[in-house]
Amino acid sequence: MKSYSLSEVLLRNSEIFTDKRVVITGDVPDAQCLQLLKNSAKATVILDNYVVAAEMAALMGQRLGRTLSEKAAYKHIEVCFSPIERIFEELSETEVLVLFLNKSKQQTLKLLNLLQQTLVPKAEIFILGQNQGGGKSADSILKRFGQVAKFDSARKCTLYRGIYEKTNKLETRNNPVDAELLGHKLHFLQDEAVFSNGRIDEGTAMLLESMAEVPAQGSLLDLGCGCGVIGITLAKAGFLDVTSVDVSAQALALTERNARENGVELKIMPSDMLTGLGSFDVIAVNPPFHQGINTTTGATRNMILHAPEHLNKGGAMYLVGNSFLGYERILREAFEKVEILKGNSRFTVFKAQK
Repeated sequence: MKSYSLSEVLLRNSEIFTDKRVVITGDVPDAQCLQLLKNSAKATVILDNYVVAAEMAALMGQRLGRTLSEKAAYKHIEVCFSPIERIFEELSETEVLVLFLNKSKQQTLKLLNLLQQTLVPKAEIFILGQNQGGGKSADSILKRFGQVAKFDSARKCTLYRGIYEKTNKLETRNNPVDAELLGHKLHFLQDEAVFSNGRIDEGTAMLLESMAEVPAQGSLLDLGCGCGVIGITLAKAGFLDVTSVDVSAQALALTERNARENGVELKIMPSDMLTGLGSFDVIAVNPPFHQGINTTTGATRNMILHAPEHLNKGGAMYLVGNSFLGYERILREAFEKVEILKGNSRFTVFKAQK
């Protein structure tokens, strides 16, 4: 529902892009917005989500690679999978900026802080979001730059239009974390775009504690790495062949920086869960169960069912999840041997072997 509702609101206002230099970014939910850009003068879509970026590239007849910054271009349209910090300086003279509202207001503010530097005077800024996810009050963000008014609303979504009349530095937070994990003192840079900003997630800490006695041998996959806590900690603990993957460009950029900060080497690449990956001796995962503002375990269920195909003989998957999510039943569908290593009313850590 989220995806089509948001995109349809833009589709019925496609005239705002005609003959304009356009940038679209934020929590872009799907590839539909490509339809809007065919009549623009020039368009750049900046995506944090590798799945959406790959879908757009496919519609352009291209295939994205598996690096931290990937681009696909067709005629006057360019699609970029990249952390915003690595791409915004390439932009200039933007006449229309469209922001799909992030569930984190701080991330939306960060995008505006950077992208306002690329806007022409009197540029139009559009913010679009679901009402229950902050879309109804998103005008408060745009008021800092100039005039703002509701432009459209439908399907429980709201689209605001603002006029860029003045520069406004918006306050954002970035909370680094110092932690001792498995006997190692570590430092992690974090960001509002990445899970558990400002702290080490309790589930992640429990997962690592449960893996303290796992022999540091063979290949290890940190699946859905976030800012890199699991992979970096286990690399410090002795694993020499660690691959960290995530669907988010921002997460991968933070993992790259944190690996360098903590003196470890990782293979870092974008991935939609296990899609397109090889096999490993160990998979460690604290799977997400939120998509935007919604709760879902569908992607995790699919990952668990396919996980045995990505484990070498004798390999194991270590998974932590909120206890109420009921992962044990799904794990027993996919694996021959499942055991609970640690648990409380909030989190449970499982070890699964085929």
